[in-house]
Amino acid sequence: MQIALRISGHLHGIRHRLSHALRRAPGLNEKPRERPVVVSLTSHPPRLHSVFLAVESLLNQSFRPDRIVLYLSSAELEAADLPAALRKQEKRGLEIRWVDENLSCYKKLVHAVEDFGDCHIVTADDDFMVPRHWLRDLHRAHRRHPDCIAAYRGYVMSRSGERQLRPYNVWPAADSVTGDPAGPSFDVFPTYGAGAWFPPQSLDARVADPGRLFMRLCPGADDIWYKAMSLLARTRAVMVRPRSVTFPMIYLHGAQDAALWKTNEHANDSMLKAVFDHFDLYPLVSRVDVRRAGGDAGLPESDQLHFYKIDHPGKRRRKRVFDIALIIICLPVLIAPMLLIAALIKATSRGGVLYWSRRVGRDGVIFNMPKFRTLKPVSAAAESPPARRQYEFFGKFLRYASLDELPQLFSILKGDMSFVGPRPIEPVEAGLISLRAEKEVDTLTPGITGWAQVNGRDLLSDAEKVDFDLQYMSRQTLWLDIKILLITFAQVLRRENISF
Repeated sequence: MQIALRISGHLHGIRHRLSHALRRAPGLNEKPRERPVVVSLTSHPPRLHSVFLAVESLLNQSFRPDRIVLYLSSAELEAADLPAALRKQEKRGLEIRWVDENLSCYKKLVHAVEDFGDCHIVTADDDFMVPRHWLRDLHRAHRRHPDCIAAYRGYVMSRSGERQLRPYNVWPAADSVTGDPAGPSFDVFPTYGAGAWFPPQSLDARVADPGRLFMRLCPGADDIWYKAMSLLARTRAVMVRPRSVTFPMIYLHGAQDAALWKTNEHANDSMLKAVFDHFDLYPLVSRVDVRRAGGDAGLPESDQLHFYKIDHPGKRRRKRVFDIALIIICLPVLIAPMLLIAALIKATSRGGVLYWSRRVGRDGVIFNMPKFRTLKPVSAAAESPPARRQYEFFGKFLRYASLDELPQLFSILKGDMSFVGPRPIEPVEAGLISLRAEKEVDTLTPGITGWAQVNGRDLLSDAEKVDFDLQYMSRQTLWLDIKILLITFAQVLRRENISF
């Protein structure tokens, strides 16, 4: 997936470079509208020489904006720093506005609200090249829901208590359940990197707070501030398409070094709490406590979130079909190596070829998981087991190469396991079992590998493992499963995150 996105990014970069070199026509609307449409973006020094590619994609829209405004801070840059590519685009309609203060990512909307408060404001990012119908589709979403903020990407937020939001990194994608656009809803939390349409007065007047409160409560997290301002204005959000969209990214050396998502990845929860506490926004977010026993049906109507069903039957069926298809592909290739391993174990040791381990499966059901036996059997006549079990002749190599896991393919075929899911644990691991039950991770089918395995495996604490499994449960897709399988394969080759 990432490779495909990079290839797409480079190809679109070539296309927009050619467009920039050859096109001379203006890229703005020429027929006056009752309320102008202003596309706003910002940039900073690391991306100044690549932002023209993002602007070029905006100048070639099928639905043309009335203005394209690029906000730059004189605290970071000077007019002499502007590359020739941007100066050329000024002749085609790009408007560059200089501001004295440096508000980081807030520049593109806060200043646009101050300058064009009565207009439709559409935000764009400086590191994405948007397709030709990007603005047209945003406009169509606005026409369907004229009082809503329309966005290309978003999550579903929810409360786990009276004044407690569920963690940001477990919010599911707003489209990940039914395949239909989510909303309009207060619970849709747009992420504005791929673009969003803000109708006039859709944000509270405090969005451009003169005291710049947002720089104290959530610096660098403009998504959180704008969501708070939309809740204060009682404005719902809606998705543009049935699924969130990832547009081609501009891949240039150094252009992504200061990406805000790298900084905000683990700070969102604390900033969300700060903003929601300050404005007391919790009552506007749906409360979801129970999914297994009755869903949210027992909650008051105002607290129900009808499209938030993580463990959706359709998703489970697709995952099962994926597992069976992959088994059909893998077994013909792996059956010969498995027979060879079985023969070597039989020829070099006493005892059975397989070791059957009792494991906790989905919903706490115990099942027997097969592995190739790697340790010497303990004699029943021995007075006490040895302090350290000894490997068979090929045992250590099988563990080192993770080949002892191959018989679990038959557990997948039977339905006890999946290729990707929380790692099946032994019944004696009471602490981890309790944590999984508390977070309802035990509703997932266990897997050969999982999100926790590729993010630390044996090096993680129980709480960290459950947190990663919860992230996976909330955002599971077939693409994510494929990504985890590819990462697992690479880690096995490099011997990462494994201790035994």
